[in-house]
Amino acid sequence: MRFLKVIIGLLFLSVVLLWCLSSHRTISCRVVGIKDGDTVEILTSDRKTIIVRLNGIDAPEKDQPYSQKSKESLSRLVFGKQVKLYSFGNDRYGRLIADVYVDSINVNYIQVAEGLAWHYTKYSDDAILAQLEQQAREQRLGLWQEKDPVPPWKFRKNK
Repeated sequence: MRFLKVIIGLLFLSVVLLWCLSSHRTISCRVVGIKDGDTVEILTSDRKTIIVRLNGIDAPEKDQPYSQKSKESLSRLVFGKQVKLYSFGNDRYGRLIADVYVDSINVNYIQVAEGLAWHYTKYSDDAILAQLEQQAREQRLGLWQEKDPVPPWKFRKNK
């Protein structure tokens, strides 16, 4: 009986995983531009350019500390490289919202883990992003070296 419950549980998880994966569009493309620490420009296989906002993160704005370092980090990670996007649709500005992968590495996670972006909790409940931000804070990485870093959403609001 226990074995049957385990099999049913695994089947249920498999169905849920397949549903989750099928609800997102996957795009293979090349990164041709870096706008800032959370936005890139990609070139699709049919030669179209698309602006992509990294899902679940918010990097410092242009006039904030660590803005340039965040942009440089994203550039080192993806510029000129083939990436895979897992799309979550478009935002109100028409940008594609996506998780960005180089090989099997989630670039969104790297930006937060290195202290170069915040977990954007207004739009994301990703537990891994939350944990990575907490670890970066505790280790005082990147922007967490600042005495009182201002999140970009507050910075934009006060501008």
